[in-house]
Amino acid sequence: LSRARETAETLARGRTVALDARLVERSWGTWEGQRAADLAADPKAGFVPTHRLTGEARAPGGESETEVLRRLAPFLAERAGRGPAVIVTHKAVMRAVLAAAGAPLCEDGAVSIRRARLYPLSLAPDGTPSAPQAPVRLVPRP
Repeated sequence: LSRARETAETLARGRTVALDARLVERSWGTWEGQRAADLAADPKAGFVPTHRLTGEARAPGGESETEVLRRLAPFLAERAGRGPAVIVTHKAVMRAVLAAAGAPLCEDGAVSIRRARLYPLSLAPDGTPSAPQAPVRLVPRP
């Protein structure tokens, strides 16, 4: 999506940005493009707050967190051992990676993701994410 690309280009400050389709947002199936309030108001939608859809749980016709990680595994394996990188992706994708890395869960059983943060982590040689560090808050440049 254009927002992730624009964010990456802003952070790159003129350096080359590589795009990779494997980093695309998690598919939300029939919920795609709809507002959570509207879905919650429709009993037929089967809505669950998306941050609670962990493991194999999914929106109707959507992608599970497990499937997101399976899609990302080759990308992460390719990145492993190549040195530091800033990877810009979407919230649900980052939540899946952080959960796989053992990030602490909130009371509702989900990984908390905050806006305008970097989430440093390490990759094992096979690309398995590990050792999430404390998030770093991004501050606008003056």
